[in-house]
Amino acid sequence: MFSAGISAEDRPTDASVGSTLSDGSPTPGRHDGMAAFEGPEGLAIHVRNHELDRNDGPMVDALRVRPYDTRTAGGTTTLWVDPERRLVKSFASLSDTLRNCAGGRTPWGSWLSCEETVFAPGPVSPVDAGLDPDVGVPHGYIFEVDSRSENLADPMPLKAMGRFRHEAVAVDPETGFAYLSEDLRDGLLYRFCLGAVRRGTKPSALRVGDYAQGGVLEVCRAVGRSRHL
Repeated sequence: MFSAGISAEDRPTDASVGSTLSDGSPTPGRHDGMAAFEGPEGLAIHVRNHELDRNDGPMVDALRVRPYDTRTAGGTTTLWVDPERRLVKSFASLSDTLRNCAGGRTPWGSWLSCEETVFAPGPVSPVDAGLDPDVGVPHGYIFEVDSRSENLADPMPLKAMGRFRHEAVAVDPETGFAYLSEDLRDGLLYRFCLGAVRRGTKPSALRVGDYAQGGVLEVCRAVGRSRHL
């Protein structure tokens, strides 16, 4: 299950909410897309995005233990909840990505967290709004978080799934293909076809990390419609 989208202006960006993670650090701000997973011994596991910009806070993984970009603040946190809805523990699970908006869960128990921006390092430019001197690496990718891991995920961008203003992801359990949406008024719909599946791997055998092996990204086209519509 997923949360509804909430505008960035309506979400707190300071520690006034008062909660902390299990290690005592402030709960990161700007909660957004999330999913629930079945955990061990009746526990429910929730992995949630934090759509934090460069200077927002509280940030994810303030100690920069395993960051993707040491200049950004977004990512995900994971919560373990018991059958009585009591929080067992909570911790950072994806560190220092940017504007993690929506995403999607996979049939193999992971959360695909999507960056909703395409900022890349570079001087401010009047002709390229995507250049930003305040980021350290290119953004606009999807990252996979294993719901059962109790450590920070390896912040590996799934580059074969495209670099654009990602919104949501839906994975077809019958094929292992991922369907992707883009957060633009003229945004496109995409399909990511995992190379391993095309070579004969059964979708039911897919596991965390397999999407990093690469594949083919396709874009939807309306046949018989004018390109100018």
